Formats: sequence, structure tokens, C-alpha cells
Amino acid sequence: MKHVFLSANIGIGKSTIIQKLIRNLNLNQEKIGGFYTKAYIKGNELICIDYSNNDKINDKDKYKRGGSAMEIKFTKEQYRKLLDIVYAGITVINGNREIDQHLEEYEKIVQYLYSFASQYGFDSLVYYNKDHKKYFTTQKFEENIEKLMEEFEEKNFLETLSLKLAQRDIADEIEGQVQIDKELVLQRLIERQARYKEEFQENGLQHLRFNKKAHTKSFNLQDKSEKIEGEGRILQLHIRLKDINPIIWRRILVKEEMNFYTFNQIIQKVMGWSGFQQYEFQIHGQCISEQTQEDLWEEYTEIISPKEKTLAEYFLQPNDFFTYTYDFGDNWVHEILVEDIYEQEEKRKYPVCLDGERRGPVENIGGPWGYMELLNIIENPEDPQYQQVIEWLGQDFDPEQFDINRINKELMEI
Repeated sequence: MKHVFLSANIGIGKSTIIQKLIRNLNLNQEKIGGFYTKAYIKGNELICIDYSNNDKINDKDKYKRGGSAMEIKFTKEQYRKLLDIVYAGITVINGNREIDQHLEEYEKIVQYLYSFASQYGFDSLVYYNKDHKKYFTTQKFEENIEKLMEEFEEKNFLETLSLKLAQRDIADEIEGQVQIDKELVLQRLIERQARYKEEFQENGLQHLRFNKKAHTKSFNLQDKSEKIEGEGRILQLHIRLKDINPIIWRRILVKEEMNFYTFNQIIQKVMGWSGFQQYEFQIHGQCISEQTQEDLWEEYTEIISPKEKTLAEYFLQPNDFFTYTYDFGDNWVHEILVEDIYEQEEKRKYPVCLDGERRGPVENIGGPWGYMELLNIIENPEDPQYQQVIEWLGQDFDPEQFDINRINKELMEI
């Protein structure tokens, strides 16, 4: 039986011991810094035994004075997966470091594990370079593992980008505020990050703009909006219904000079609401609603009439964010993001719906959670309530339906 002994404390400075042991598989015993680790091939398994104290080992692999051993067995298939894990791990640890800054304690372990590749029949995946006295992975191996790593890297990149953009936006919004509600800021941060993640999932990075000046959220778009003066500005807005999955959303163009009363009518049309319930906008710390002061639980909240304010009065810029809530019983919260700003086109009619997905929810259903439960029922014919719900909704009910032509026809009536 072939044995390889390797110190568990490989950071002691024995830089050549790994290669020495690999070349001398008939070595019976080697002591390095007082620690022992043994590994050998048995059948199609890799056996690793770790001796974790300073005691010497007798001929029967037992400590002379106490101690314990840990045995790890790998089948050929498991060792193949281990190669993937090791490669991914060392890429994360040393991938962004210069060669002379690599963490050698990790690199040595990787080299040791790679040394068994030939014995397992994986010469096509790992090879030994005599000039560098080091094991390297082959192009064939890297092509396979990098497919998995690219998926992770793309997701991790978009997650990080979404968070950084959200942090930037929230920092801009709270700048100069004397009193800050930390819980509210955290909630807004989470919501803003979710909006960015949704945008990147739908459109990738094609709508991303880069800052070229300090203190501007989106230089290219900001520059464009500054050149557009008077009543010529058109806002491109993304409206997303909160707490619904799959998401229900709309992208619309509206005139900035319209008041919030008209804006409410537009949202009603594009989302498919009946308009029978109360609503409110929360924008830049103000509440815009047709409610009276007596309707509010919070007496200190000032209510502004929707007919008294226009969108233009808030000097909206790309990446600005506000909300619209419809029906305070079901509590349908719409998250509205300013995506872009354009000059008004003379031949184009506004408002207009550019895109979207899925029909609006059924009203008086118990809000987002009630609607999600309804969708689960109609997707399961075995559900006891299935037939009753289908009769109530009608056979033609399709939650995936989105009729942009009908929506734009109704918008022409406003």
C-alpha cells in the first residue's frame, strides 16, 4: 500500500516537502513540525488521516500517548467534485492577489490535493509542470468549472451593484436630514435594492448610466433633464406592484406638468383598478390624497390635495422613487421609479404605456397575500376551492394577460 505523510502544519516553512513526498510515495514516515497527516489510495478511494497533536505514531498508526485520528474517504466521483470545490475556493482566496501575495498556506493544501489527480485517472484535468515544480489545472477542467463560476460571478456582481446603487440613492436622499429613522432607511434601502435587481433581471445593464460628475445620480440622464426646460419634460416611469410574485409592472410616459389627480387616473387605467377606493401618494416626505385629516391615524401628517400639486413641482430626476397606495383595506402599494426624462414629441400622444407584464389583481381579495393564494388555487384543479373560484372569476380569467392596446386606448380617454 502506498502512503503519503504530510504535515498538518504546512506553514512552518517546509516549502518543498509536498513535492518531495509526492515524488517519494514509498516514504514510510516523515515528521514535519510535530504534526502528522497521512493520505493514501485504497481501491478507488482517497483516505486522509489527520493526527492532530505532537505525539509520534507507532507502526500501527496509533499514538503512543493518547490523541485521536480523523479518516476521510473519497470515492473517485467525490474526488472529482472536490477538485471543483478546491479550484473555486482558491480562486476566491488568491484570484485577486498578485502572485507574490498569494496565501501560501492555502496554495500548499491545493497542491497536495491536486497531487492525487493522476492516481484517480484525472491526468486530463490536472498536470504537473516540472519547470515550475507545481500542479496546474488544464484548459478542459477550467472550461467546465468556469461555467459554474460565471453564473455565480454574474449573480454576485448584480447583487453587489444593486446594493451599492441603492446605498448611493438613500445616502443622497437623507443627506442633510437632522433626524433619521434607521428602520425606515433600512426598509427603503431594501426596497430600492429590490428595484435595481428587478431592472437588471429584466434588462441587464442596458439602462445603466455612469456618473461623470460628483453629486449627480445619473450624469447622462441628469444632463438631459437640465437641458429640458418649461413644460416640455416627459417622465418615463416604472410602476411595480409591491409584494406580488411574479411581478406585475408597467412602464409609462407621462407629462410632468400634470397634477396628481390625473396621475391617479393614469395608474388606475394601466393597472386595471376600478377607482372606487381611496388612494394616496407618498413623495419627498409629503402625503398627497383625497382623504380628510379625520381619515388619518397620524394627526401630524399634512394632507395635500391631488389637484393642488403637479409632478413638476417636485423636480423629479432619474432614480427618484416614490409610492402610490390604492385601497387602504387591501393596501396595494405601487413603487414608482423615475427611469428617464425626455423632451416632448409633438406628434406623440401622452400618457402612453410602453410595456408591462400581467394583468392587475382582483380587487377586494385581501391584498397581495390574498391574490397570491388565489393564484395558487387556480393553478391546482385538485384544490377544494378550485371550481368555486373559477366560477367567480370566469373561465377566461388569465393572470398572465397583458393587453397593452386596450390600456393605451383607455389612456386616450384621460
